Amino acid sequence: MNKSKHCPKCSASKAKRHILVTTVYICLLVILVGLNSFIKISNFGDGKLYYSDAALRFRYAEMYSQGKKIPVVDKQVLYPEGLLVRTLIHLTMDWVIGNSHRLFLPKIPFTDYVKYFVSIFSSLSVLLVFLLGTAIGKSKASGLIAALFYTIGIPSFWRIIGNYLREAFALPFIFTALYLFTQTAKNKIKIGQRNLLLFLAGVGFAMALITWHLSQFFLTVLVTFLIFYFILNNEPVKIQTFKNLGFFLLPIFLVGLIWQPISSKYFLLSFPVIITIWLWLVALLAKEKNQKTITKRAILVLSLIPIYFIGMRIFPKYFAEYGHVFETILAKIIHFGKKPANPADLSFDARSIWMGPFASPGPISIIFSMLVPFILAIIGWVGSLTRDFFKQFDYNRLFLSYFIIAFTILYLLVIRLEVFLFFFLTLAIGFNRNLIWGKKKGWRLVLILLIGGFFIESYKTFNYQKLFDRYYLRLAKEWLTKPTAYGSDWENLTTWLKENTNPAEPILADVDISAMLLTYVGRPIIIEPIYENVITRRRAQECLKAFFQCEADFLKIIRKYQASYVIYQQDFLLDNSKESNRYLTDNMQVKKSSVAYLMHFQPESLKYFALQHQTNTFRVYKVLGENEKKSLPPKFPYSPYFDPILFNQNPKNEYFDDSFTPKVESLIFQAVYQYNRAIHSLQKNDYPNAINQLESVIKIFPEFERTNYYLGLCYQKLAYYPQALFYFDQAINSQPQDLDSYLAKATILDIQGNLPEAVATLISAIKINPQRNDLYSMLGHLYIKRNRIADGIKQFHLLQDSLPPSSPLHLYPGYLYAYQNDLTNAEIEFQKALAIDSINPCVYEAFGSLYLQQGKLEKAISNFEKSLKLNPDQSKIKSLLLELRKQKT
Repeated sequence: MNKSKHCPKCSASKAKRHILVTTVYICLLVILVGLNSFIKISNFGDGKLYYSDAALRFRYAEMYSQGKKIPVVDKQVLYPEGLLVRTLIHLTMDWVIGNSHRLFLPKIPFTDYVKYFVSIFSSLSVLLVFLLGTAIGKSKASGLIAALFYTIGIPSFWRIIGNYLREAFALPFIFTALYLFTQTAKNKIKIGQRNLLLFLAGVGFAMALITWHLSQFFLTVLVTFLIFYFILNNEPVKIQTFKNLGFFLLPIFLVGLIWQPISSKYFLLSFPVIITIWLWLVALLAKEKNQKTITKRAILVLSLIPIYFIGMRIFPKYFAEYGHVFETILAKIIHFGKKPANPADLSFDARSIWMGPFASPGPISIIFSMLVPFILAIIGWVGSLTRDFFKQFDYNRLFLSYFIIAFTILYLLVIRLEVFLFFFLTLAIGFNRNLIWGKKKGWRLVLILLIGGFFIESYKTFNYQKLFDRYYLRLAKEWLTKPTAYGSDWENLTTWLKENTNPAEPILADVDISAMLLTYVGRPIIIEPIYENVITRRRAQECLKAFFQCEADFLKIIRKYQASYVIYQQDFLLDNSKESNRYLTDNMQVKKSSVAYLMHFQPESLKYFALQHQTNTFRVYKVLGENEKKSLPPKFPYSPYFDPILFNQNPKNEYFDDSFTPKVESLIFQAVYQYNRAIHSLQKNDYPNAINQLESVIKIFPEFERTNYYLGLCYQKLAYYPQALFYFDQAINSQPQDLDSYLAKATILDIQGNLPEAVATLISAIKINPQRNDLYSMLGHLYIKRNRIADGIKQFHLLQDSLPPSSPLHLYPGYLYAYQNDLTNAEIEFQKALAIDSINPCVYEAFGSLYLQQGKLEKAISNFEKSLKLNPDQSKIKSLLLELRKQKT
């Protein structure tokens, strides 16, 4: 008899050891979750600008954060009818993030809160990797190795960072549900425990289903595994899991019934639901003492599948909703994952999503993110397969083998599915523990490869931004996605729209830009980028195709959807790649009579569309009324994209000739490269190098971006004032709206003692933008510097007579009056400024300073507080208020 089994000291020692080991594992897991969160947060960016559909969903989260009610029909989206929000968009993640911010941490900026929430919550997947790795690897060490490689692996974070995606919230629920489901396969488990685990697994999948549309796809893959599992398995204990599938189905069935985004798409008729119900019924009806053979079970189970698909074909609404998914997968199989050159070979639905995350991975993508994990996983997986694997049923290895094979195939079709493949690969990497601990043949080599792989993945992760920037263009090409506009185009565009359009005026723009305009500019949009709804896809198809029709046909679409403005992008015409709008709408040849060509090269020939604003890559057109006449457009900054001379079109050719586009784009990329290098040199105060780089830009395009302005700035910093003035004049001539050039020119004229020219320069800028405070501030400074206060006041009064009323026109002469201690007239000017703009924080700051000058402490504090409330980012006023309150007490 072994007395040690009954030894109290031995039992206590084992208990302490168990507690110690458990504590160590918990600490290590906390560190791994923290590390994965840190990697995401440090690479996330500021989170102030989300792209495409992420921008649209972020808008709803922000509305929850602000305590606003989400409208049943959002008239701002799919204007004028509006979007039935809850039939298309899963609001679960937005509700949780928005309300948790409002209730618990409202003082943190919402953009920061989203960044931290998304990064930390998505990192909970590390725990699930450990739990599932421990369960199927039958060792905590296996689970820890799996969790370690998941933590540092690029696929665990590179879709999360800088983005607002549903998968960040859904994946922990999917993996939790998967872990709980696998636990039901244990032999020594009570029926009640199995039922509870199945129900909780169902709850996990239900949460994922009401968060992310691709959760349904994962559920389909799992159910397909259950078909094989049911057919191959003959153990009564395992069959019991299928007899209790009702507990698993219950929460899934309930959300399919009541959650509109999936109930409206007939989720209860979907493959995973119908097949799971069928497996449940077959298991319930099977007699335990007379289990059918594998062949009979296969016939019984598989017979439903063709019947199901035939039945669904006579229910067209289901296929209409999911047509883009079915057609894309089928097209990828037919074309071996390579997008055909002729868009007519694909339906619009297939073309609409076969790009970006739904493209197939290329060699750079695979090497960059998946190669090392795949090699290590194959070693662990193959090493775990014993000789009798196919003779003796092994659930854990069958489970892992199935999911690795299935998601490898699916990943090669759709790169977005790497989040699932990577999860299972890391589980297989954990199996290497058994090879090393068991000291099987070649275990030393496995250990070396594991350590080497860890350091390679760590290096890639901790140098991620540098490596990503280096390979971005090649990655973007593989992903069939378009690099975004260079320079300050987006800021330029949105600033103009905010200042020159009405919040109620709808805009027609490209799909991805539309969602961003709604979120960050607050204008209604005609089309939107969430394609899960057939109505949305048809609307996008109709509107984008209209750009390649004549003006009369395009105008019909504009009138139909009541657009006030159209935002045209240079790539509407110039991009003929497989990810372009020309490919999407099957317009690889573009007529010169089309709206796209006319908006690009001949805006003056359009009758109902007036060019209002231009950046390097965008043009904003106002839709004119029937009797509205065009006014002469202002002079816009030069953009090589819109220069017809560069594209050398033959007037006799009916169609746009693409042959010159690559050469022009090559020149633009050269200019952009040199321009960006110059900006970098400027930031390092390396002015001679910056001048050389900027001059090389001018040789390509003399008026490119802000090249002349930056050249003037460089010469100004080097005190070469004549050269600086020359380039500032060039900048003003080529870009009259760029007011920084006026300020810089006035500064040099001031240094040279040329007051009349400096004043004239500033007045020219003020007439362009009467709201810009720094122009008035410098104008006042010119007179204060020369102790000519009266002349300065006279100059401001002349401006008041010649310009429309504005708050700064009265604020700054008030400062001059206060400077010469004429407080009565100062107060009169400040009152006039307040009457024009009662929410200008500068006005209250001016009153605060005035009352402080008069010794009226209470009034000064009150006005400083009002200014701070309107603009909290005023550190000087905060400090001044603290001092004044101390004086008061």
